[in-house]
Amino acid sequence: MIYDVIGPFRLKLSSAASFRRNGAEFRRDTDGHGWGDKTARNLSPDAPMLAPVTKGVPFAISDEDNSEPTLPGGLSRPVLGVLASNPLRCFAVLLYGPHASGADLDTNERAMLKRIAQNAAAVYAELENSDLRHKISTLERKLSENGSARAKRSKRS
Repeated sequence: MIYDVIGPFRLKLSSAASFRRNGAEFRRDTDGHGWGDKTARNLSPDAPMLAPVTKGVPFAISDEDNSEPTLPGGLSRPVLGVLASNPLRCFAVLLYGPHASGADLDTNERAMLKRIAQNAAAVYAELENSDLRHKISTLERKLSENGSARAKRSKRS
């Protein structure tokens, strides 16, 4: 999603990845900046690192948190988790590393990433809504077609 790209390049971050909710877990579908094949593709919401997700606010990821050993290492290791969420649900967890220079994210940058994630949540909700409307329309059309076919068969009988 575009929100994966804004942060790392504009802020010159060492890493950034988006893990979208997929059933009971969060899944990374793209490599993300600073992430590769040997880094986590899935995160369990039960992972200790993600405990702050239930609070609905951005959270720091410490160097001591070894609960997710497949995070990028070194300078690319995430330092901030931000939620793409609304009051009803969390659509995705975005993980950001420090600046490529090694400098930490300041308060204004963290606030900006939070605002971007809030906008991403609105987009995720609209995409899900649109997908559900399309599925309902398809099912209604099939139901109507099946009803018409049954009516034609009963007329012939």
